[in-house]
Amino acid sequence: MSDLVVEWVTVGPFRENSYVLGDRRSGEAVLVDPGDEPEAIEALLARLGLEPRYVLNTHAHLDHVGAVHHFQQARGLPFYLHPGDREWLEGLPLQGRMFGVPVSPVPRVDRWIADGDRFPLGDREIEVIHTPGHTPGGCCLFLREDRVLLTGDTLFAGSVGRTDFPGGSWDEL
Repeated sequence: MSDLVVEWVTVGPFRENSYVLGDRRSGEAVLVDPGDEPEAIEALLARLGLEPRYVLNTHAHLDHVGAVHHFQQARGLPFYLHPGDREWLEGLPLQGRMFGVPVSPVPRVDRWIADGDRFPLGDREIEVIHTPGHTPGGCCLFLREDRVLLTGDTLFAGSVGRTDFPGGSWDEL
């Protein structure tokens, strides 16, 4: 059995997958795209017995960042995002108004990430692959040794993410 944990909970009105990547040996976890319903994500962490160290997002659409502020406030977790999505993040209140859904306060970015950055998870690394198209700062997260790729909204089963929102680009995708 691998020491890697890849679990998710589907949250919010857009039914987004919020991921917990964990390492059983160290007990560490990373939250990826905590989009909404922080209590559901907290319950998943408790069930898994893992302690999150940071939040790493694939992009900044409201359904992917809605619970980040909670984890910053409740657990003091740092938040990492690609700078190409700065406008999307700063526009979080507008995103909520556009879709008629309440949003949390705009989270503070603790580190802007870039293509090729690597982040620890126990004794393995999560590699950032910048994949613009769905959003300018869209990224995939790759655990090379485990052959696990989290694509955010870059890829879907049998499809790809939308490119018709501001900053989206079919050619880049």
